[in-house]
Amino acid sequence: SGGAFPARKADGSVVTWGNADHGGDSSSVTLTEVVKVYSTFGESNSAFAAILLDSTVVAWGDSDYGGNTEGWLAGNSALGDLNFVRIY
Repeated sequence: SGGAFPARKADGSVVTWGNADHGGDSSSVTLTEVVKVYSTFGESNSAFAAILLDSTVVAWGDSDYGGNTEGWLAGNSALGDLNFVRIY
């Protein structure tokens, strides 16, 4: 387990805590108007992704577990191919 955890608040913002290298530090992304937050790699809790109100996706945490969307998500607007496993 990466030892990091996100929580979506009623106002659509997200707070994170725990191991900074595994998603406990989300300062690299903007987490406002969040609709859902997902763990990107099962039970690892090492990386997370959030779907925002405008349907964009942001990710943070360990890049080995999906915490970096710069490569494959750049220019892709369709979310149909994403396979997330846990909703927070």
